[in-house]
Amino acid sequence: MHYSIKNKQQQLFLSISIYNIRLYHKELDIAKASPDPESVDFTTFTDEVKRMIENVKDAKEKIDYILTVIRIHKLNWSTAGGSGDAFLTGIMTGAIWSIKGMIIGYISEKGRQVCRPHIEVLPAFQSKEFTTTIECIISLPFGKARHTLFRNKSFFKDDSEN
Repeated sequence: MHYSIKNKQQQLFLSISIYNIRLYHKELDIAKASPDPESVDFTTFTDEVKRMIENVKDAKEKIDYILTVIRIHKLNWSTAGGSGDAFLTGIMTGAIWSIKGMIIGYISEKGRQVCRPHIEVLPAFQSKEFTTTIECIISLPFGKARHTLFRNKSFFKDDSEN
């Protein structure tokens, strides 16, 4: 999986492979499920994460189950940005480090990590910009994948199909 916000453009690429044979590779439309990229910048990032956490609370049991089934082989999360004001950028950098630490800690506690996560926050003190990129590689046994999909099919169902 590769997710990024850059210059207020969002991208999500998902690839599924078995024994290095790519079965599925697609750019997914996430405009409905994610924040408006026009409203996200370095100063509102923490508010958007809080909003996403509130939305995730309803699915906590399912997320916990999925985290116990998967193995995380690669997790890179990089965020860069600034507000144009060095003081505010410094405060926001610390807040983003804190939020990322809590999320990675939760994933580490509930999931099975094979790798050490790589996270970074790069402040841009003189400019007003925001970029975040998440890359991860996960694996799960085929039987568990099928069981997880059937158990949580409502979680993965697209609302536009109704």
